[in-house]
Amino acid sequence: MNLGKKEFIRESFELYKIGLDKNILREGGRLTRATFINIVGIGCMLNEFEWIEVFINKYNDDIPAVEREAVVGLSLGIFNYSKKDFGKAERYFIEATPNDILLNLLNRNWLLRTYYKLGKEDELELLIESMGKYLMRKEIVGYARDIYKNIFSLMKKLVNLNVYDSEDRKKFKNNVQEINPMTNSMREWFLEQVQ
Repeated sequence: MNLGKKEFIRESFELYKIGLDKNILREGGRLTRATFINIVGIGCMLNEFEWIEVFINKYNDDIPAVEREAVVGLSLGIFNYSKKDFGKAERYFIEATPNDILLNLLNRNWLLRTYYKLGKEDELELLIESMGKYLMRKEIVGYARDIYKNIFSLMKKLVNLNVYDSEDRKKFKNNVQEINPMTNSMREWFLEQVQ
């Protein structure tokens, strides 16, 4: 699935459901934030919105209290973004203020996408600028730092792209295809914006 093979998304989702039913996903009686967010993300990719809404309500107390507000807020943001309720997603992403650096970057990444969808160019530019500064200030593992630098770089190009110029769109698509490192989901998202 991480290599972009979409046929494994459903399989992964079903495995998570089995793991929840058999209670094998918990560590010390708790779900990790990564497991929780992965379940929400994968379920949203499959448009399993009813199931995901039940999951968030049923399992949010399984997230350690110190992380719960940020993880659930981020998850509800992803859920609403996936349902194309960008205004509601924006509120959740703004209210979720994760202390963890990688979780914070993930939250900001989703907020970037949301601002783009809402056409909030000023907010988008401010967020790109603040994220660049955030990356410079924080100790972040090199690979993650490089991915987020590339995301910000592509987002700047997307914001300034003349979508009516086929040559500009082609150049942007090539840039998206060639840039590394980059997550498959973000690569797909950027390409979808210029279809």
